[in-house]
Amino acid sequence: MNLMKKLQPLLEAEGLAVFYHDAEDERGLDQLIIPLAKEDGSALNVELNTLPDPHGLYPTTQFIQCFISLTMQVPQTHELTIRALINDINLELPIGSFNFHESGIVFYKYTIVVDKEYPHETIDALLNALDISNHLFQSYEQSFLSLLVK
Repeated sequence: MNLMKKLQPLLEAEGLAVFYHDAEDERGLDQLIIPLAKEDGSALNVELNTLPDPHGLYPTTQFIQCFISLTMQVPQTHELTIRALINDINLELPIGSFNFHESGIVFYKYTIVVDKEYPHETIDALLNALDISNHLFQSYEQSFLSLLVK
């Protein structure tokens, strides 16, 4: 059983709604989607996936990436301004980073390193990563949105 399938019931036991997507779908990676409440009452989706180890360099280690994307697509006319803001924000961030995808989506990602064999021990680190990712994303989300509505 893959790590995402092992983590799903453990995260659900922590009271989170968790949705599993198999690597065989359009995303290409096993993935968990976790809706988290924002301060304004709306929700944002945190996507968790395991990063591949194509050369087998880390047989007992797994990298789990928390990924949150902005719900608005950035028009090409705002791309340089958004990239400059991303650069400024990333200089301040203690962990993780914002980035800009060629499709026009701004996203935040944070990667944690866990032991493949001990998913129960992974839960505390993962809950912490979800909390940090949610907080940092919301802390800067309005900065991006205010540039996009100008």
